[in-house]
Amino acid sequence: MAEKFILHGNAFYRLTVRNLKLFLKDKMQVFFSLLAPLIVLFLYVAFLGDVQMDGLRSAVPEGLVDDNLLRAVVDGWMMSGILAVTCITVAISVSSVAVADNERGISCDFDSSPVSQSIVRFSYMASSYICTLAITFIMLAIGFIYLAISGWYLGAGQVFAVIGNVFLSALSSTLFATLAVSFFRSTSALGGFIGIVSAAVGFLMGAYIPLSVLGTGMEYFACILPGTYSAGIFRDMFISGALNEMANVLPQEAVTAIANEYSVNVNFFGIRFQSWHSALMLIASVVFFVILLAALSPVMAKMRRERGGGKRKRISKA
Repeated sequence: MAEKFILHGNAFYRLTVRNLKLFLKDKMQVFFSLLAPLIVLFLYVAFLGDVQMDGLRSAVPEGLVDDNLLRAVVDGWMMSGILAVTCITVAISVSSVAVADNERGISCDFDSSPVSQSIVRFSYMASSYICTLAITFIMLAIGFIYLAISGWYLGAGQVFAVIGNVFLSALSSTLFATLAVSFFRSTSALGGFIGIVSAAVGFLMGAYIPLSVLGTGMEYFACILPGTYSAGIFRDMFISGALNEMANVLPQEAVTAIANEYSVNVNFFGIRFQSWHSALMLIASVVFFVILLAALSPVMAKMRRERGGGKRKRISKA
């Protein structure tokens, strides 16, 4: 039993390292995975931040609230959206390694090897999770540096909560990406899907525009996306410190209105979620994706064999 466990562990380790090397070998893919959130951050600093600041200034009595507090709210909202979107887009991008293996028929080689197929699947997920964590933490470090310069209102507990949420959000996104990419036959089709997701998910989760601006219907629709709860936890951690400071000079109703405007508490069909509610929903999404992946595993294995067999036939004819 111990020898079998060691063999499986060694196979899992080597396959995970192999998948990581394949992703990191494509320098342009790694570069663009990191470039996308950096572009959003640049656009915010250059243009979008001032637009949000003007809107927030008009919502509070002039001169009553310090601009640093207003800036902290807007900055926290922006960083929350970037981190939540990064988890999803990077996880899907890294999962292209599995699609490329299916496209080239390499998956059939794994099928004929003594390595368990569950080990192969777990190695894909592990490499995707590691890369997603790495790139997201790079963005988090950049965000912390930016917030330290523009205005820091986070306590130690909030910092650790943000870090913990990165681990949980990356896990949920990795499981979703594993499920999503299993239905793609080629990396070119997956590239188109990544482009659509990158453009749409930011709006659907309120990363680029506050969900309250898009209307109640959009807020309710966003509740079906796990990333919405990820962004909600980030917002609560990043913004609550500044809102507590505002409560010293503004009525509680005004502070609550600002919090609702920026979806600090997710509007779950009329119920305002606290961060721990959102954490439970994010954990529930992890459990749901695990069950769904387990249930669909035989179907996905059959699809993989058919694709690999078709690929080999085309190669033999050529």
